[in-house]
Amino acid sequence: MTKHSKDMANLDALKGVWKDVQITKDEGDEISRRLGTRTGEYKSRLVRDPGGYSLGPHTDDPKKVWAFVYYLMGENGTVLFTPKKQGFEHDGLAHLEFKDFNAVKRFPFKPNSMVGFARTNTSFHGVEPTKGERWTILYNCFS
Repeated sequence: MTKHSKDMANLDALKGVWKDVQITKDEGDEISRRLGTRTGEYKSRLVRDPGGYSLGPHTDDPKKVWAFVYYLMGENGTVLFTPKKQGFEHDGLAHLEFKDFNAVKRFPFKPNSMVGFARTNTSFHGVEPTKGERWTILYNCFS
């Protein structure tokens, strides 16, 4: 069995204990308090992105309060962007073109690490094209 096969088997096993990685109301409320945001409904999900995956700059759904990405296995962490057009804001209802943004911070895809932020009309982020699969757990708060 290759290392990749073992990693995939470990991720498949995680699906069976998914309840253990769900965020509780108390945990979500504490994150909201520390970020200085409102509380809401907390959701988490295991995500497998295929090779070739990318996600253009966006600010997320306006109903989202905050987002955290926990890296399990893969490549290309979250990238923070600033728009080339001064003062540009976006409602988050669409993904935008990479060419219209400057990458200002690339978080490495380091297993067992996490990146998170509060959602605003200027919290532009995305994922540059990957070569292989990417596994993450998303933790989100929705109003």
